[in-house]
Amino acid sequence: MGTIGRQELVDTKFSEQSTSVYNLSVLAGTDRLSYFVQDSQHTVILLRSYDFPERGPSNDFAEKIRNVYLQDEWIRLPYKRISFGLLDPIATLVPGRLYQKGMERAYLEAMSQLADSDNLHADFVEPLGLYNAYRVPKGVQELIQKSFEGARLYHHHTALLLAFYKLAASRSGHRMFLNIRQQWVQIAVFDQRDLLFCNAFQFQSGKDFIYYVMLTFDQLGLKPEVVPVVLSGQITAQSENYRLLYRYIRHLTLVQKPDYLQFGSAFDQLPPHFFFDLYSLQLCAL
Repeated sequence: MGTIGRQELVDTKFSEQSTSVYNLSVLAGTDRLSYFVQDSQHTVILLRSYDFPERGPSNDFAEKIRNVYLQDEWIRLPYKRISFGLLDPIATLVPGRLYQKGMERAYLEAMSQLADSDNLHADFVEPLGLYNAYRVPKGVQELIQKSFEGARLYHHHTALLLAFYKLAASRSGHRMFLNIRQQWVQIAVFDQRDLLFCNAFQFQSGKDFIYYVMLTFDQLGLKPEVVPVVLSGQITAQSENYRLLYRYIRHLTLVQKPDYLQFGSAFDQLPPHFFFDLYSLQLCAL
């Protein structure tokens, strides 16, 4: 059905008969769909992740989500609450004082061409006083409404910004956050509680990757030997991207498990930073 590389962790506490008291969080992009289930005590007891092939029977975003839904018996079970996060590159941040409801198309058309059928949304990122305006392709929205009835929809950047803000606000000074997916890096820079920069870049090589990181330092007038960088996503200390970062950046750390969730014992084997963006959806629902 066009999906490969399923990763799975299941805690012994997970029960198919108890999902009516569980919460489901799904994060979907054109590169991967991941989801986790948490019990009534906010403990993560199930995680599944599907990597989509770069070339497959269909490059249609909605079709990729539908294929996972049809082949995964647990994602179709009834849940108490469903949060659905979308990673779509067409999104922009608008200061709260300037945001006008109903003007999302104008905000987004300034950066990209939209289809007439695109649905337009905006999440309020309350701690930052910003709105995140984004598109949802018609087929994707219809699929979510039909297959994940009652799901609350959020943009990927909204979840990450809430999580990064929570980490940045706890310490003074500048910090850069990088979230890495297959060929995307999301970069956010904070000065404690103030967001200075947020953008996403598609890269094809390690050279491209480090270029965007160093360009951000340069644009903000910050020094990589001074400003700490916190990593999340699909990166390991053995990867080329990590080695490149280590060459230029003095203070480099991997993000730890979020304090707003608990984890079953099955998750001890999973590096906590791998699915940090997925876990961040929990903050949207609080």
